[in-house]
Amino acid sequence: MEEEILFVGTINMGVSLYLPAAPTLWDTVKADETRLETDGTASRESVSTVLLGGRAAVLGRVGSDAFGQTMTETLRGRGVDVQGITVAEGVPSGMIFVHRVRGEQAPALIYSAGANDSYQPGDLAEFESLFEGRKTVVISNRLPACAVTEAAAMAKCHGAFVLLSATPVERLPLELYPSVDIILPNEADVCTLTGRQEPDLKTARLALSTLLERGARTAILKYGADGVLIATGNEFLTLGQSEMGMEIDKNGDRNIFVAALALALNRGEGLYSAAIYAQAAAFLSRAKEGIRAQVPTREELREHLRKNPIFSEQN
Repeated sequence: MEEEILFVGTINMGVSLYLPAAPTLWDTVKADETRLETDGTASRESVSTVLLGGRAAVLGRVGSDAFGQTMTETLRGRGVDVQGITVAEGVPSGMIFVHRVRGEQAPALIYSAGANDSYQPGDLAEFESLFEGRKTVVISNRLPACAVTEAAAMAKCHGAFVLLSATPVERLPLELYPSVDIILPNEADVCTLTGRQEPDLKTARLALSTLLERGARTAILKYGADGVLIATGNEFLTLGQSEMGMEIDKNGDRNIFVAALALALNRGEGLYSAAIYAQAAAFLSRAKEGIRAQVPTREELREHLRKNPIFSEQN
């Protein structure tokens, strides 16, 4: 049986509001439609892993409200191992509100962390058994620094391969980097690390080099529709033809990329083969109504990779 991947991250109730026009100050706009979806980094990535044919477990927190129970049961129903989900008593669940104006691609988002921000130093000690024998652990930096650091240290202590979604990179403590096998920033992190207003390939290479110097073993940046920049101690490699810009995760496919990358590595693929698989999964995803991009089927992925030798090195 395939080994489970552990996802340590946020669990949110996503509320998508579809508006006929953007509201102005003190304006009341009636939404055309409202949708509720289980969201958050751990939720998205674990469900994507299951849909791609893998097995996934989540370590995260929900609030002591109806949303918390609903999200836990939703993830369970989608095949995710939820034994690592706990309830933060007296705290609301994390919420993300997505406002979409009909006809416009870019939504406005409002995030309330709720239970996701309730971790205190030492809280993860009771979950050490979840890390025992684990081959691959994926951690999101959207949790408090104490939880991120403890999860990475615990994963490495038990010999796991650690992937870290770095955003927001400025919050990462320096002592964390040596525990990270693959660090995954976004375009905003590139700007933070280099002091530039707009990212490009040159500044992205500089940013990834900085992450390697801090102790991460590999750095990978997914950008645009199909762009991937990989930095190791020996080389830079680029996949795809996308231009780099500030359209960060427009279609919500970054989580699919992370899930597919972790899944391929968990199955024993090498770094570059895993990156190609993840690139294809993200590229084939289609934004649907609501928050999440749609995960491609395994058959779609297999056919796409057969027809498209998309790995290319760019100097």
